[in-house]
Amino acid sequence: MTASSPGGDPRFSARSGPADPNADFYATPLRGGAPGPAGTRAFGAPSPPAPGSAAPLPGRTPVPAWGKVLIGLGCALGALSTAGVVASVAIPVFLHERAQAADERVQADLRAVAGAQEAFWNAHGTYAPDPAALGVAEPASDVAVLFADAGGYCLGGRDAEGRGSVWYVSSASAAPSTTPCA
Repeated sequence: MTASSPGGDPRFSARSGPADPNADFYATPLRGGAPGPAGTRAFGAPSPPAPGSAAPLPGRTPVPAWGKVLIGLGCALGALSTAGVVASVAIPVFLHERAQAADERVQADLRAVAGAQEAFWNAHGTYAPDPAALGVAEPASDVAVLFADAGGYCLGGRDAEGRGSVWYVSSASAAPSTTPCA
């Protein structure tokens, strides 16, 4: 094994000239063949190395600058494509989860107001048409008493920011539903 420069590869330390492994490509002024008749080059024949340049490493084809640019653009296009696929999957999932959370919040608020309506009926013998009379803390979602009398009530609610569905609860069914009260 030959001595090498500190931290260097011995295969490259024996080379004279610049440290760029593609220096032999840039040092060759004309690619495309060896000299042919009358000083012309035959296409496809190897060109002689330029005077003072290092011989190329065996088994290694140098990469031209435009090739390096194309490789970089290909990598960037691949990264953008990957980001596009991830975004096309992640964004709808995120929006669905957000709407589902809004629906759960509305349903919880409707259950709280429905419980307050039942407590009001036990105390007064009728349901309250005014949500302020129920003594429930202001719900995070928009909840409204659509009708209320001694025979029953109907509550409607939706997310304050318009996400999710409109939900209904009536005295006939205590479970929130997207079907309007009859």
